[in-house]
Amino acid sequence: ETIPNIKDTNLLITENLDPANYFKMIWLTAPALVIVPLWDCTFNRCKSNIAWIEGLHAGAITLAPDWEEWRMPGVINYTDAADFREKLDRFMRGEIDGEAHYQKGWDYLQNNLTLTLINEMREALLKRLW
Repeated sequence: ETIPNIKDTNLLITENLDPANYFKMIWLTAPALVIVPLWDCTFNRCKSNIAWIEGLHAGAITLAPDWEEWRMPGVINYTDAADFREKLDRFMRGEIDGEAHYQKGWDYLQNNLTLTLINEMREALLKRLW
């Protein structure tokens, strides 16, 4: 038996993409959620939260570890594999308001992390160092 309008798979496999094409692809794909399933080790704890920023630019919120770098607006944090599963399930059931999370994340990004704002911080830091 089939269900109308349900695809066999939502998996999209591509060759390596030029960064400009990658950003266009994720924007066109319009994901609702970006998943960051990281094993807890020193190497992974040193990674940036760029997946969160890229996700916001694509219109998505992020499911990521409950680590300092990932405790940001627009991120649903998980503590372990069981919590990851529970949060993903709740999101997929519509029990988590993705739009509200997205808006908080996007607002934070626009108010705190634009290139203009970051460059002002860099300039102030360099002036203090000199």
